This record gives sequence, structure tokens and C-alpha cells, in this order.
Amino acid sequence: MPAPQLSLVADIGASRAADRESRTDRFGLLGAIWHVGEDVDASLGWRRSFGASPAVHTLGAGLTVRW
Repeated sequence: MPAPQLSLVADIGASRAADRESRTDRFGLLGAIWHVGEDVDASLGWRRSFGASPAVHTLGAGLTVRW
């Protein structure tokens, strides 16, 4: 059976600096990974912060090559 050529992904999370006084950054991410070939993936994703004022939106793209 051939591998799927497109994967849809979602993630939610939170991060904070080591300083306990810093605020926690919460975020959600939606994206897609196109499996171009056995060793190449191209991806596109959108990240939105929660709790920040104003909300921060980030668009990202990536390329993975395995050898």
C-alpha cells in the first residue's frame, strides 16, 4: 500500500522561559505536510498565540530532506 501523500497536523501547547516570573505563551498550530517523495517533505503551517494582546499570527514553511 502506498504511503499517504498529504498529512494534516494540529498541535496545542505552552512554553515559558526559565525565569518563573515570565508569562506562559499558549499557542495553537495547524498545518499540512506534503510527502513529495520517500526522502523529501514540504510543509506549511499557521500558528496563533492565545492570551497575548494583540493575538500573534505566524505563517511558516519548511522543507525536510533525509539522506
